[in-house]
Amino acid sequence: MTTEHSRRVFLDLFEYSSGALGLRNGLTSLRKSDKNSYIHLRITGERIMKVRYKIWLDNGGKAFGEGPYELLKRVEKTDSLHEAAHQMSMSYSKAWRLVQMVEKRLGFTLLDKKIGGLSGGGSHVTPEGKEFLRRYERFESDAKKVIEKTYQKHFGNRSTERGER
Repeated sequence: MTTEHSRRVFLDLFEYSSGALGLRNGLTSLRKSDKNSYIHLRITGERIMKVRYKIWLDNGGKAFGEGPYELLKRVEKTDSLHEAAHQMSMSYSKAWRLVQMVEKRLGFTLLDKKIGGLSGGGSHVTPEGKEFLRRYERFESDAKKVIEKTYQKHFGNRSTERGER
């Protein structure tokens, strides 16, 4: 490809991962700048640039985002905080602390917890927690649509992907 068909894209990255970038055989050069933490990519051919974002709710600190959402959705399916944490490769104590922190910052209870015994323990998402999850799902869906529309307005028809910025 000729130089006029090449585009230089500057990406502020914390880690370089060719899989995460979706690089294909269009990569012609890669170098890390000595002056800053930017990685400079010269890309030819295929359009691979994506908008990436991460959304969370803040209330005196990070109150709710993708991690707590996933944990609570798994509790809904398994009726167990322990099992939900295990599925996410998270310790039970970390999951417990996370739920406590989120409940404190949101100001309401997300889980009804039952201590074990003859019938065993378990956790259930409260009705208020279920409603909150539904609202968060709708909010995140609407935000994705707005971000995609704004991205297309400024950069054309490329893809949107949720994740670290």
